[in-house]
Amino acid sequence: MQQDRPVCRKPQPAQGCSRSITGKTAKRAVSTFAADFLKDHFPPLSEETEILCKQQQVESVFFSQIRYFADRYNFIIPKVDMVVYPYNIYLVMQEANQFLSSKKIEDRLYLIESSEGNICLLTASTFNTSGTVYYFPLKSLWTLSLSKKHKQEYRLLLSVFAYCYQVLKMPYYNGCHHVGYYYEAMEEGLECNEEGLDKEYQKECLAEIRLAYQAGRELETHILKPCQLKGWQRRLDRFNIYTPFGRALYQLALNFYDLYQHFPEKSFHENIYCGLIEPDAENRLYPDQYISFVWSNDGQLAEDLYNYFNCDADEAQVVEEPLKITLYDKAQGTQLSDLRFETRLFELFGELADMLQMIEDSEHLKTIEDERND
Repeated sequence: MQQDRPVCRKPQPAQGCSRSITGKTAKRAVSTFAADFLKDHFPPLSEETEILCKQQQVESVFFSQIRYFADRYNFIIPKVDMVVYPYNIYLVMQEANQFLSSKKIEDRLYLIESSEGNICLLTASTFNTSGTVYYFPLKSLWTLSLSKKHKQEYRLLLSVFAYCYQVLKMPYYNGCHHVGYYYEAMEEGLECNEEGLDKEYQKECLAEIRLAYQAGRELETHILKPCQLKGWQRRLDRFNIYTPFGRALYQLALNFYDLYQHFPEKSFHENIYCGLIEPDAENRLYPDQYISFVWSNDGQLAEDLYNYFNCDADEAQVVEEPLKITLYDKAQGTQLSDLRFETRLFELFGELADMLQMIEDSEHLKTIEDERND
């Protein structure tokens, strides 16, 4: 389900999403610093950072690399010979970012330090997820699995879910991610029933959340099987189209498969560098808060889930989203990502969310069955 995400101002710190940047150096032909950068989690420089004590090193690196930036953007470096350190650097950084804004360039300039003590200048621009929550209901897959008339549709969708879980590393609500925490809080609240809910209503809600856990565990065992990815191409080849729904599902699965073939190891959070943008912001909205498997997007469970999410999002100062990063460690710069993968992925996420919502609509599923019978 796609839902407008509130404009973020201030987020509860997420517990399962802060990550170090690892595992990429063997797959890219990049410079030594770029490889080092990819391994580390780092803070941008600020007045309080100890790195500012390394005056000679910082100034040397900064003023050599700012020239690469200036050449790329035709930026005129201001004269700061008479300005003391570190304000000489801050003045140049401030003018450079004002220059980018005046040219309507989305990139912003940062000076960062790796855990090895290396320093580098970089530009970063954010991939805008458009304030959308991407919650993918497992109940839709569960519904298809119970239908004798939709076995091929179920298996094809199972391959898509396996790709999202195994390769894209999409959070699963049975794990230690935000949706899982939300569900646990809801279950505890229902069991305590401090709000004095009607007993029958309380019983129905508890039954729904327990079904979510039970069905989620059963589906997870199937989604995790390697055969779901190995047999994906065969399922596409053997898929018979009987209805408009079948045609739409086939095309969506084919598009996801094509993305998988072009980017076989990329996860959705690979280019999300938590803490780089506005590092001093205490409250941040993390990817596992707005991208996740859920049980359902309908009913009281879903409504409570969105209420929990909105409490976090309303307080958010920063949303952690994919970044396009260029390091200025050499004359032409080193581009770490172009976000082609993310652009296509989030398009498909939107289509998948719409498809799953249609399946979850019982009337729509009945229409599908009627079409098969005609």
